[in-house]
Amino acid sequence: KLALVLCSVLRDRDRYCERH
Repeated sequence: KLALVLCSVLRDRDRYCERH
């Protein structure tokens, strides 16, 4: 999932990764 990549880039947005 692209969300995994976003989570990696937005490590600060750990919540965003969990939400998506």
